[in-house]
Amino acid sequence: MHVAVIGVGIMGSAIAGRLIDTGVSVFVYDPEPGKRKALVDRGAHSEGSARSAAAKSSYVITSLNSASIV
Repeated sequence: MHVAVIGVGIMGSAIAGRLIDTGVSVFVYDPEPGKRKALVDRGAHSEGSARSAAAKSSYVITSLNSASIV
């Protein structure tokens, strides 16, 4: 299974981390590359855009803190 997590702040990184722990292939995107690093160190794949992460995944989870970001 491949899952994209878009927005890896506090909540998104927790979701992505749980998925990684269960063996899911996770593609992450956040406009702040530093937020992706800890997840990449745990096995996630960092993507340069939300579109790229979604294109590689069967499921997409968004964890965004405002409607304007969506």
